[in-house]
Amino acid sequence: MRFRGVGKNAGGVEFRQQFNVTVVGIRRGQERIVSPGAHERLMAEDRLVVLGEREAVDRMQQACPL
Repeated sequence: MRFRGVGKNAGGVEFRQQFNVTVVGIRRGQERIVSPGAHERLMAEDRLVVLGEREAVDRMQQACPL
């Protein structure tokens, strides 16, 4: 299943509002994007680094399978 946020800007997905987590980084292959801006476009191979309570991170993982 493909995450619906692929191709969108990170700010458009509203991780904080939807899941109560903050995206603090993106791993994109060998590239590391620290503190990505709201205009950073999410790609299918991205792995998000997030901060939040364990339950919030679990909810996000269930809603946004990778």
